[in-house]
Amino acid sequence: MLRITIFIFLVSLGSTCRLALAEEISVFNFSQHSIEKDPRLIWQPVVFAKKKNSTRYVLVRDGDTTVLKATADNSISGLGRQLEIELAKFPILRWKWRITETNLRSDIRSKSGDDFPARVYVLFNINEDELRFIDRAKLKLARYIFGDQVPSAALCYVWSHKEQKNTQSWNAFTDRVRMIVLRSSADNVGLWAQEERNILSDFEKAFEMPAPQISGIVLSSDSDNTNAVSIAWYGDVTLQGEN
Repeated sequence: MLRITIFIFLVSLGSTCRLALAEEISVFNFSQHSIEKDPRLIWQPVVFAKKKNSTRYVLVRDGDTTVLKATADNSISGLGRQLEIELAKFPILRWKWRITETNLRSDIRSKSGDDFPARVYVLFNINEDELRFIDRAKLKLARYIFGDQVPSAALCYVWSHKEQKNTQSWNAFTDRVRMIVLRSSADNVGLWAQEERNILSDFEKAFEMPAPQISGIVLSSDSDNTNAVSIAWYGDVTLQGEN
């Protein structure tokens, strides 16, 4: 079952972001909301497959702040934010996340192991005329099989199990999604981990072309392939300029 390549935004809340002058863009501001609110009414629910169970997302208190809690029980779905951001102006993505334990069967190179307790997808809007002929052909074939929502390019940062930090691989379902391991079984399980990635650099290294606009960011916890249960928490997510 294809992952981010067949996502569907179920609701559109007018959240497309066109800020150009701010030094920081708030993508997900969980800390500014109360736990009584349903996050699916604030951000966009993302469904990867209609016949799959959906991961449960709720806002909860963690100390003196509000965070997003994701419970995946043989399920897959996400929360997304549509964007229109010039990556050259805001190349730094920052967030924090926490999990209770890794999924022992996670494997970034296999379809059966394409489950992770925590993921952050960054989607890009590429002019397809700029792609090589072979890449256009692969994208056309993928969209014929899986639908028109196959993205032209995406980065996917994951909390894996056996792979070491900074391991990279193409997604098991498509080479239009670059998987990047940021944490593994030995890294701060049970504790908050702060992340900072230069997504401009990550994109250019993965796709070997100038970085286009960011078209969206999606948070997702999934366990549908491995029939597992996993719990993760996400803190605020921001885009920033380089210092």
